[in-house]
Amino acid sequence: MENKELKGSRRITMAQIAAHAGVSKTTVSFVLNNSGSVGEETAARVHRAARELGYIKPVRAKAGIRKPDSFEEVEASLSSRETIAIIWVNTTESWRHSHLSHLLIHTLDKRFQEFDSRMKVIFYNEGEGDHFPSLSGVSALFVAGSPSSGFWKKLPAGLPRLNLLCKPFSTSCSFLDIDSLHTGYELTQYLIEKGHRRIGFVSNSRHHRSFNLRYLGYYRALDELEIVPQADWVVRLSRPSGTLVETTQPARDVEPLVAKMLSLPQAERPTAIVAANDWNAAAIYQYAHRIGLRIPEDLSVVGCDNDPGVCDFLTPALTTFAIPYVDLANEAADWMCALLQGKSPHSQPSLLHLRGQLIERDSVGAPS
Repeated sequence: MENKELKGSRRITMAQIAAHAGVSKTTVSFVLNNSGSVGEETAARVHRAARELGYIKPVRAKAGIRKPDSFEEVEASLSSRETIAIIWVNTTESWRHSHLSHLLIHTLDKRFQEFDSRMKVIFYNEGEGDHFPSLSGVSALFVAGSPSSGFWKKLPAGLPRLNLLCKPFSTSCSFLDIDSLHTGYELTQYLIEKGHRRIGFVSNSRHHRSFNLRYLGYYRALDELEIVPQADWVVRLSRPSGTLVETTQPARDVEPLVAKMLSLPQAERPTAIVAANDWNAAAIYQYAHRIGLRIPEDLSVVGCDNDPGVCDFLTPALTTFAIPYVDLANEAADWMCALLQGKSPHSQPSLLHLRGQLIERDSVGAPS
């Protein structure tokens, strides 16, 4: 039945079509923009609702979407847009402003703009006494970071959700993560292939989940060759329980133990070091240069993250492992859109790991 009140209005929104057709706004976007996968019956229902409401698709000019006619039209458009929230739990201020954080958020935001939806970014630290953030008006939720077990109980039931970069546990929701164990394994394997057998590992936290998994990957690669790393070759700092780990600032606190490692007699110290991330690698660089060790002639170093804030300034250029944050964000957007349509891509809660790639530069040579 034709809705005369809506049909007579100046602009019919996707939210109005969604309500009229009994589907989500994302489904309407898929149908009207010929993107995504929607069944024939659902697509026909959306087209029928659009015709009944008198919807006219905006004409895109060369410079982009046509300009709204008035402030009221802008306000109506914004208020009707579906909101997808991402809540970062227990993160440091430096991480919030990091290249990797922005890369993930920007990619998600860009993807959901294509579906005429908008992203809402929330930062929440449980130990700071903040009130639990309001999720009113949110259509779906990404959770990222390091939530405690009590955090999950506070989330509204029934809200479509996907967990990103979180420690997996038994739940009805799925997890999308980076394969950090594989990262540590590949970095160590690369050094082994270059002829190194005395390989160290440096991390400014033994409690950071990704750093621990990279350490386990390092250990696995050595164990396959029955190489037992010496205790003096491994640096993993302990911190008080609940302390947030700085992963995107200079890791100067590892320097005393790095100094102890590199002060060993030449025949007993590592010829190569796997750093838990690029900032830890930078700390190794600084101390090695200070005591006259040349990289890579005297010491090979590999990092992780391919962080331009570090890699662009190190000499020689750092061999590192690029983390696929753009791929993760795109996979997360596709997955969430399927959840919003009620079509989960998996028949049961899943854990999907993405793997990055080695970026070979100039910081690795043959063992001296």
